[in-house]
Amino acid sequence: MPERNVNQFFTSTGHSFSTGEWLDLHFYAVEKEYTAMLKSTPIKMGDKILDAGCGNGRFTQKISELVGEDGFVASLDLAPENLSEALRNIRQNHCPCLVVPVRGNVSNLPFDDNVFDGVWCSAVTQFLSEVDFIKTVSEMKRVVRPGGFVAIKEFDGTLFYFSPFEPTLFWKSADLMDDQKKKNFLIRPIQMKSILEDSGFVNVEQQTFIIEKRAPLKEIERNYISAFFEAEDVSWVTLDNIPSEDQIFWRRISDPNSSTYIINNKNFYWREGHVVCTGIVPLDF
Repeated sequence: MPERNVNQFFTSTGHSFSTGEWLDLHFYAVEKEYTAMLKSTPIKMGDKILDAGCGNGRFTQKISELVGEDGFVASLDLAPENLSEALRNIRQNHCPCLVVPVRGNVSNLPFDDNVFDGVWCSAVTQFLSEVDFIKTVSEMKRVVRPGGFVAIKEFDGTLFYFSPFEPTLFWKSADLMDDQKKKNFLIRPIQMKSILEDSGFVNVEQQTFIIEKRAPLKEIERNYISAFFEAEDVSWVTLDNIPSEDQIFWRRISDPNSSTYIINNKNFYWREGHVVCTGIVPLDF
């Protein structure tokens, strides 16, 4: 596998770990779990769904299968290269329903009121400031009909862990995160239910999904996890910003050419957690 750098996973709009290459690495390594997350929402046959922040369209394909030939999916993303890739993937995979790629911003959706039965939004709100996040929730609510739903899936940083490893080093790096990043990855996911309730949604439900991978890894799992280590982004901050003695340790376990490369350890374990929070737009909205 070629050596990677975290910068190659940035989109033209400045979002990290959001390129088509990265999204495919992640999606296919955890496809079973991601599909379960999507199916936990009220999506049903015939629905008109907005995939808000669709990336390269992998969830769009899954959504189209759930809504069937009588359904409709609008796939929205801000990065033009992601939309181009999404369109290519949609054509290649022959989605069963009409799918329309749309370039736009989740905090200012280019749609009329009440046009969708539901919104699916995966790994998007973690990049938003508090102001833009509240605007985005309001926008998603606006474009969904009364009785429809908004489902937000996000990474829960409090559940991220791997071993064998000294966990204090991991949390030392977390202390160096800026306040907004701490809020987005460590606090907001846990508070998502109350945020949607405060935004006027009803019957709000939140589920936590745990993804665990253990040695020996499947090739597709190894490709995904090794990309993290080889990009030197397993720490919560870039390695250059942590104490020099810690940098030595991090780089030693992240070097695929080293005998101490953590993925090669017979006891290697990887855990990540995601929340899916679903709220219903009230009938009197």
